[in-house]
Amino acid sequence: MGLMNINIFINKIEFGIYKIINQKTKYILKDEIVIPKSFSIGERLSYIRKMISVLVKEYGVRKAYMNIEDDIGVEIIEAVKVEGIIEELFSSCGVELCK
Repeated sequence: MGLMNINIFINKIEFGIYKIINQKTKYILKDEIVIPKSFSIGERLSYIRKMISVLVKEYGVRKAYMNIEDDIGVEIIEAVKVEGIIEELFSSCGVELCK
């Protein structure tokens, strides 16, 4: 069973995919998705959804933890939209979201 940790920032999404084996965390992948500034908000959300969907399917993610940057400022509306699209994706893929 794969686990995923996601941190949402204004211009990127950092994530880690790992498994817990014998009470030890084994990281499989730790990277980030850079959100293109040239995309409209709809294109950004579609891009993020596709990228996260590929990761969920490829690594068999069944649980996820999601955090939003505390000092996000006026871009909070876009961050909430990103959070919403990721939550919707997890729900449709059967991934349990832990906050």
